[in-house]
Amino acid sequence: MDLMNLIDRARLRKMRKTWHIPASCSIGIGTRLYGEGTIEIGRDVHISEHIMIHAGRLAFIKIGDKVSISHHVDIRATNPHDTIILEEGAFIGAKAYVEGSLTMGRYAKLGALSLTKRSIPDYEVWGGVPAQFIKMNEVKQS
Repeated sequence: MDLMNLIDRARLRKMRKTWHIPASCSIGIGTRLYGEGTIEIGRDVHISEHIMIHAGRLAFIKIGDKVSISHHVDIRATNPHDTIILEEGAFIGAKAYVEGSLTMGRYAKLGALSLTKRSIPDYEVWGGVPAQFIKMNEVKQS
């Protein structure tokens, strides 16, 4: 499906200079990118259906390479100067909520139905409300 059908055309024209979306990124139907901040999306990113990504005024959201975001996830950097960084290989489970200034490290995972306002270190799996450490990710660390 054409990206222009997934994003409100008027808002895209207004905000185009603050969004960076490569061709290798897949974005599911019903996904909304909005706000006055900056949103950068890396290569080979999979964003599932009905995702809300909100970068408020002066906020910054960076989604690194090979990140995967399951359906109905809400990512919000609403306060001025909030920064959300999802580093390479990070995964966010279905219906999770991510808010504030935080970093999800390389190959970190946030479980389904979880809420986090805190950073998640590299290779860790977190889940719950509020999200807490569960275990180390079994991805081979290099």
